[in-house]
Amino acid sequence: MPKRQSLWKRETQCLVCEHKMNNYQAMAKSQSIEYDKWLVGHSRGLGDYDDYPSTLKTTVCPNCLMASNEYSFGVDNYKYFTRNMRKNGELVEMFKETEQGRFKALAREFASLEDACAILDLEKGKPANMRCRATLEKVWRERDKYGERFFTMLLSEPRDYATALVCFALDRHCQMLRLGYEKDIQYDANNPEDVHQKVKEFFEGTRLEMKSAETRLFYIATNYQQCIQFIDEMLEHIPPQNREKYEERKKLYAREAFDFYRYSYANEDMTAIPLEFKEGGIGYLLCLFYRERGEMEEATRYLRIAKRYADNTLKKISTTNQQNFINWVDDLCKELLAPEGEGVQPAQA
Repeated sequence: MPKRQSLWKRETQCLVCEHKMNNYQAMAKSQSIEYDKWLVGHSRGLGDYDDYPSTLKTTVCPNCLMASNEYSFGVDNYKYFTRNMRKNGELVEMFKETEQGRFKALAREFASLEDACAILDLEKGKPANMRCRATLEKVWRERDKYGERFFTMLLSEPRDYATALVCFALDRHCQMLRLGYEKDIQYDANNPEDVHQKVKEFFEGTRLEMKSAETRLFYIATNYQQCIQFIDEMLEHIPPQNREKYEERKKLYAREAFDFYRYSYANEDMTAIPLEFKEGGIGYLLCLFYRERGEMEEATRYLRIAKRYADNTLKKISTTNQQNFINWVDDLCKELLAPEGEGVQPAQA
């Protein structure tokens, strides 16, 4: 028998332009969250429910292209960006003024995925290259004529992996705009590359003196990690001769994820880290990255942070995710510490 549908499409209101848009969520008690070895969360259907597709986790307004991966974005009582009413109004105005920059981010991402888009469109029976830069720019210029119907069709369910990559890129861009506003970073808001570069330069040279709520650095890093997984799945549909540039993109995303994990750790950004892991999770992830880079001294330093967290904080294991985390940390300890005579005993459930 077919599984029960777990996807719940709700019409809600954009927090910026107040346009009606779709928000996709899992029905209550239909899913559980499992974390893979990169601490990327994946929804798994419970009982006879379908899995909730991870490609739909980002909500995008088809009118102003405001994007967010936050589960309740625009839904029910989630009406404001922050608890500060004055700041909420300022953030809304900032996002209204930067609409053109979000379109440039969308068009640039689709252009870079054009080969993959054409292949995926043909497989789905849609016109090839409907997502090329020229088409997008024409529709955006003549929105009064075409309305937002084109972008509703483009960004709504079902989404293939190329579309999901674009939605996630829009989400990163919106998060960086917000970071720039909160930290008074000066950039060209209509140039996505400049926004990205200036935000990174700020966090390379600045360590916040106290915890700063909603910095979302870990969240951006996880966004990159999810995109790497999307590319891996997308490559199954792409001819070998077209794969090289996407392999390079994976390497770029890995470097970006590493940088934002570093910023997250340095600034004690714990707002988006799964409750099971916190600073232990960042220590574990940084260990993985430093090991891949061959910087073993740094890898073992962060591994010890993760190990202390696993031993001292997770004394009573209550979830499969916690047990998996402890197992991953113990495996790394056996690999990286044991040759130095520092082998450790695995944590006990």
